[in-house]
This record gives sequence, C-alpha cells and structure tokens, in this order.
Amino acid sequence: ETRVVLERAAAVAAAENCDEKTVAELEAMLHEMRETQDAAAFNRLDTAFHVAIAGIGANRLVRDVTVAIREAVARPILDAERVLPGWEALRQQLNAEHSAILEALRAGDGDLAADRCEAHIRQAHRALLP
Repeated sequence: ETRVVLERAAAVAAAENCDEKTVAELEAMLHEMRETQDAAAFNRLDTAFHVAIAGIGANRLVRDVTVAIREAVARPILDAERVLPGWEALRQQLNAEHSAILEALRAGDGDLAADRCEAHIRQAHRALLP
C-alpha cells in the first residue's frame, strides 16, 4: 500500500512537470525494456522507470522512499521473473502498462497516470509477489 500511495503521488507530480526531454528519456527506457529478454536487465530498467517518474516531480522524499521500496522488492521480483511460467507474456503486459503510464504523463493527465500506476503495481504484485 505504501508503494501505491507514493507512486500515485509521484505520477500526479510527474504529469505536472514532464517535459519533452523527460518523455524521451522514459521512452528510451521503455524501448530497452521491450528489447531485452533478460530478466535482470528488465528488472533494472523497470526500477529505473519507476524511480525516474518519482524524480520528475522534484519531491526528494517521494523519490527517496520510492528508491528504498524498489530496492527492497527488486530481488524477490527478479527471483519470481526468472521462474514464472508465462514470464514473456507478463513482460509484454508490463511493457504495455508502462507505455500507458507514459502516455498519461505525456498528456499531462496526473489522475490518469496515477490510476494507471496503481493498476500496474497491483497487477504486478499479484503476478510476481502473491
């Protein structure tokens, strides 16, 4: 629940502060996530994507706590990704969800970005950390 609250707040703030350079950086991360087949690389990029969103809003506390939470769950998520049947299908779904979050940020729609972040986090946790 803490992660959901933080990332919702981060998404709203990011939508208000997102510029073309930031969108391009997030797009580059998404491109790498789509291209990689390696679970560890995907995990690093996934973490970087969420931390980058938290950093866009310029709230250091939200960013720092997001980093701490992501670091705490990174290993269990990676372990699950490596053994999960259907990992490729889930990876594609996560990529689609990341793209939808970015589209909301690009549009400056903080509420939509927050809703999409929450749905993404909850779905990922159901699949990877039941």
